[in-house]
Amino acid sequence: MKKQKNSAIVVNSSYAGYEGSTIIGQYSITKSTLIALTKQMGKELYREGIRVNGVAPGLIKTKFSGLLWKGG
Repeated sequence: MKKQKNSAIVVNSSYAGYEGSTIIGQYSITKSTLIALTKQMGKELYREGIRVNGVAPGLIKTKFSGLLWKGG
């Protein structure tokens, strides 16, 4: 990546990483870890010209997330 101009890393996390949850606690922990990793990589890689961005969307209504938005 150092050899290419305008290199970037995009990390996909979740809003759950900013807010704890009693329903999906382990998921929140892993997403908060990704947020911290993104911040750290950004600090370490900017000198090399590598941009690090994080995406943390909120709840998306799908069948998989039904327990969260249907109210149990």
